[in-house]
Amino acid sequence: MAQAEENESTQDLEMNLVEGEDVLYDYEKLLQRAWERIPEDVAKATERFQTPKAEVLHEGKTTIIRNFVDIVQRINRMDHMEQFYKFILKELGTAGVIDGRRLILNSLVPEDKINEKIEDYVETYVLCSECGRPDTKLEREGRVLMLVCMACGARRPVKVKKSRTSQEDKSTVKVGDVMEVTIQSVGRQGDGMIRMGKYLMFVPGVGRGTKVKVKIESIKGNIIIARPVE
Repeated sequence: MAQAEENESTQDLEMNLVEGEDVLYDYEKLLQRAWERIPEDVAKATERFQTPKAEVLHEGKTTIIRNFVDIVQRINRMDHMEQFYKFILKELGTAGVIDGRRLILNSLVPEDKINEKIEDYVETYVLCSECGRPDTKLEREGRVLMLVCMACGARRPVKVKKSRTSQEDKSTVKVGDVMEVTIQSVGRQGDGMIRMGKYLMFVPGVGRGTKVKVKIESIKGNIIIARPVE
């Protein structure tokens, strides 16, 4: 009797080994079917969060962030829109007003600089430091602002980082100065634009990403006009 059971077990094992490829294939099909049935919002939760980019338009001496409210919704901070708005104005060193779904800035600001500040806000006030997810909310405990993660349950005090400053920020620029700069963006008139701390420099006829040596010709308020030099 024992011998018969042993023979039967051996036959079953041999059959499984022969049909191993089919078993593996069926298992992979089951995994694929299970993945396809996962709700789209759950599947997307495993993807890395991408900080939304500003859609920027320059009109005259103003800068318009066309999708400002869309950005606020994307980072889930509609209940803290005023805080985000004030953060952007302070970091860019300008005044502005929300107009419908747009934010109008009262100065010319390069697109790269705006997106840099949005990334700073998201890193400080949105992303969980433990799991990296954006599924967070802000809560105040006494005088301390806390970032609470709804995904992993982590809680931490918000630590505001010092504003990024450039080397040009630390020095005083004056007419006649010669320096090497990299064009950050291009205005509507085709002029290259560079943000230098509180200043915005215009260099006619130079494309975005170009590294060029320039000479400052005039400074009016926070606007610098410069020309390329050999």
